[in-house]
Amino acid sequence: MKRHSIIALAVVSAAGALFTACSSDSTSSTPSITSLAGLPAATGPVTASRANPLTEVDRSKTLSTWTTGWDGTKSRPMCQTGEMIMRLLSDASSPDKILCYVGAMEAAGYFTASYDGSNKYYLLSGMGPRSVGSKTRPAGDMTIKFNITKTGNSITDFKMWMCETTRGKRAINQSEYVATSLTGGVATVTSVGKFSGNDGGDSYSGSQRTVATGNFNSSGSWTSKTITNTGSFTGTFSASTYEHNQQLSLTQGTDNFVLSGYFDGDNNGDSQTGQIYSKVAGVNLANLTTAALGDGSAKYSFTFGGGGGGSFTDTKSWQGSDQTSLTPASDGTYYSVVSSATLPTAEAITPPDFVGSEIWNCDTTGQTVETIDMAAAMAAISAEIAACDTKYSFNNNSPAGCYNASFAR
Repeated sequence: MKRHSIIALAVVSAAGALFTACSSDSTSSTPSITSLAGLPAATGPVTASRANPLTEVDRSKTLSTWTTGWDGTKSRPMCQTGEMIMRLLSDASSPDKILCYVGAMEAAGYFTASYDGSNKYYLLSGMGPRSVGSKTRPAGDMTIKFNITKTGNSITDFKMWMCETTRGKRAINQSEYVATSLTGGVATVTSVGKFSGNDGGDSYSGSQRTVATGNFNSSGSWTSKTITNTGSFTGTFSASTYEHNQQLSLTQGTDNFVLSGYFDGDNNGDSQTGQIYSKVAGVNLANLTTAALGDGSAKYSFTFGGGGGGSFTDTKSWQGSDQTSLTPASDGTYYSVVSSATLPTAEAITPPDFVGSEIWNCDTTGQTVETIDMAAAMAAISAEIAACDTKYSFNNNSPAGCYNASFAR
């Protein structure tokens, strides 16, 4: 079962794929982003002079295939670590793709941004059908509000609100908010999204808030970054119910991730709760389609209901090549830093929603609204759209089947 933002579903249906955050060539100490295509991607890599010590692809497992292959011979702490990282990056990648689309469309002249901090409105028409589960649904138009500020020639503030519309072009509810600020070499990328769907007897709904913040250099690259994420998802699938809530923090290095967070939920009546602190090697982090996780260590406290459930508290290390635990755990590269860490305190998780200036009532009454024929636009910039789709079409929120793996392995 996958979570998709309404924006990504609607825009991708017309585009087939869109947006890539490009790098600035500025040589100043502060990044000079002059176009929407240059805005930083929340899921972008962190650059530094250090090389990745874990270079062999066979010493890792890709995030794109994380949901497969877990059984009693594999490490459950490794599986749980990867599943939580996978969920967080999946939430962050959808607004990255939206920004990539916007950048490609601005470069082609479809968006003509105002950079003086005033609001500008667009209606994206001709979205075409979109796939929802096994069925095809008509896609309504999308209404967008932009507010962008430049200081000199450089973008310092970007905000975008997006609403669904009915087939009669009446805006009905807000689905996304994306914002980026660039000040003194520090970038902050915020995204909030709400989604829901129904396919026959299956239904789902959820929301997410993701904030990436860190240093962003004159070459247009992250030099440090932490991503926080609150996510909530509920669904009914083939008469089975599923709920998952998470509160996560992910610090991304050049060649590793440090994860700290907790979750709660219910899998068809079986409760699930957990806290975790882990560090894991990362490979090929420049692109989520090839990104992989390798050797790592995790400190955790998990409780799972149902058959095979129970409470599990320990610190384990694993070898990414065979996805099994190391004995002793202290042989792990990151064991010392993880074992001395304190688990985060689990608190009640409130489903995210739009707050304050993130809220838009979707009203364009009395405003000048420019209409963009999305079918024509997507045909004209199909190559750019395909590049965005290749880079940011990482949407993998399906349960990884970690319950099949073993805490003893």
